[in-house]
Order: sequence, then C-alpha cells, then structure tokens
Amino acid sequence: LYAANPIIEEIKYGGPVAVVAGSHRAIQYAGFLRKYLGVPVQTIIYTDPYIESKEVEAETVKRLQSLAVNVYSAQDAKEISGHIKRGGIEYLLGSSLEEKTAKELGISFLPVSYPVFGRLYLNKTYAGIRGAIAFVEDYIAAVK
Repeated sequence: LYAANPIIEEIKYGGPVAVVAGSHRAIQYAGFLRKYLGVPVQTIIYTDPYIESKEVEAETVKRLQSLAVNVYSAQDAKEISGHIKRGGIEYLLGSSLEEKTAKELGISFLPVSYPVFGRLYLNKTYAGIRGAIAFVEDYIAAVK
C-alpha cells in the first residue's frame, strides 16, 4: 500500500468518514483508514447487540474512541440514521441498511458490513493483503 501513497495523495480522499459495523469490524476499518489512507474518522456506530462483559465492552469502547471523534452504540435503523446525519461526514461505510441515508445526504457509500443487498460476492474479502488491496480499490472507487 505504501507504493500507492502517491496516487492516494494526489486523489485526496481524506474527507470525514463514518463507519457503521460490529465493533470489531469498525475497529478494523477505522484503523485501516486512519493508518494507511490518512482518512479522518468522524463517527463510528457499532451495532453489536451485546458484548461479552462490561470489561470487554469498556475496552472496546476505549479502542473505538481512540479512532473516531464520535462513538455510538445503536441497533435501531432510525437511531443509526440520526447519528449519521449529525456526523458532518463526506463518506459512509456500512451495510445496505445505511445506503438510503447516504443517498439522502448525497455522500459516497461503500458496503462493508452485513446485510448487503443488490451485490453478489462469490470470492471477495477485505481480509489479508489481497483484501487490503481490494478494500483500497473499492474505497477509492466509491469516494471519487
């Protein structure tokens, strides 16, 4: 990915982003965007209905807060949409359930969490080196 830095710098896809996903996925995506692409993560909405214990939840929230300005826990679609709309973001990563909100705001959207409607994935992942490359390709295509 470091080899792609001149291209990424030229394109300047660094506007504020929101990530809507389960807490572990949100940490992965937000961390990657910040570390490798220099993208400011404005909002993370983690959608876990529960986390194993209060101690684990406290540690998870601490990690999420180290990555984003605003961190929310929500499962309700209207609540999630409200957090997104207040977030001052230019780009949204989430499930197909958030795509409508992105369209209402006129911002770019990339589906990274389930459910995903209207797309067929037979052999695609964002895990590992090839997955990181696929994620960067998809992110740049979505936000340009």
